[in-house]
Amino acid sequence: NTTPPVEIANTGNTTITDMELYYMIECGVHTVYNWTGSLAAGSSASVSFPVSAVTNGSHQLDVMIMMVNGMADGVDLNNKMSGSFRSPTW
Repeated sequence: NTTPPVEIANTGNTTITDMELYYMIECGVHTVYNWTGSLAAGSSASVSFPVSAVTNGSHQLDVMIMMVNGMADGVDLNNKMSGSFRSPTW
């Protein structure tokens, strides 16, 4: 099992206490992840998504922030991220 981390940042002016994120591996089905915490304006935090077993090797991860503090984000230009992660071979 692999839990790929992503960095989320608050570029707004108010503290974020919850986010609804969608993540997808290898063009699969979007999975909803609900984050709660306290992310002050100008701060960032690491989020690790729970991922069930993936095959060994490289994988594509797509993440989208759908809701912030219970509402659609006013600036959606920075709400999507794509990257890759590597699942270790044991």
